[in-house]
Amino acid sequence: APRLTHRPGPAGQRGAAALLVTTLLCLAMLLAVAFANRNLLVGESVSARAYRSTQAFEAAEAGLAWAQARLNDPTRIDDDCEPGTNPLLVSARDRWLRLDEATAAITPATWNDVGTAAPLHAACVQADTGWSCSCPANGAPARPPRATDTVAAAFEIEFAAGSRPGLVRVVATGCTRGDLDCAAVAPGPHDAIARSEAQLALLPAMRSTPVAALSVRGNVDAGSAAI
Repeated sequence: APRLTHRPGPAGQRGAAALLVTTLLCLAMLLAVAFANRNLLVGESVSARAYRSTQAFEAAEAGLAWAQARLNDPTRIDDDCEPGTNPLLVSARDRWLRLDEATAAITPATWNDVGTAAPLHAACVQADTGWSCSCPANGAPARPPRATDTVAAAFEIEFAAGSRPGLVRVVATGCTRGDLDCAAVAPGPHDAIARSEAQLALLPAMRSTPVAALSVRGNVDAGSAAI
C-alpha cells in the first residue's frame, strides 16, 4: 500500500520563523531594559558619592571656620564647648594651645594616652538641633551613640606646630559618619572623608611696642597711688 508523507507547507514555515523572530526581539528588549537599569544604578551611585564627598568637604571647611572662631573667643568653655562660669575653666585657645613666650613657638596641649602624649583635639557632630561638640581638657572627644547606618556630617579638629614660630597648624577632617572617628582613615569605614588645613598666627594686641610703660596725652592724676 502506498505510504502517505506529510510535509509542512509554507504557512507552517512562516509560523516557525515568526516565533524565532519574536523570541529574539524579547531577548533584545530584556537586554535593553537590563542595560538601562544598570546605567540608572550607576548614575545613582555616582550621585550619592558626589553628595557624600561634598558633605565631607563642607564639614571640613566648617571645622576650620569653627576652630578659628573658638581661638579668637576669650570666653571660658566646658567639655561640651559651651560657655561656662566655673573660674577653673579656660578659653579654647588656652585649653588647646601652649605658647612659649621666649621663642614664640605655639604647640598643641597634650594628654596622657596610655603613656603617650597625644595632642588634644575637638570633635563636632551635626544633630537635628545643630552641632553637638566635645572639647575635653584631658582625653579623646566623646561622640554621641548612633546607629551604624546613620549618616551625619561631622568634623574633628587637630593642632600641630606651624612651619615657624608664631604659627599653629589647624587640621580639620570632615566625614559623613558621626558615630566613627573622622581621623581614622583606615580601614575606611566612612562614605567620604575630606581634610582641610590652615596655618594661623596670633595677632599682637598692639601694632607696636610702646616706648614707655605709661604713655598718655595730657596730665595723669594717680591720686595717692604710687606709680
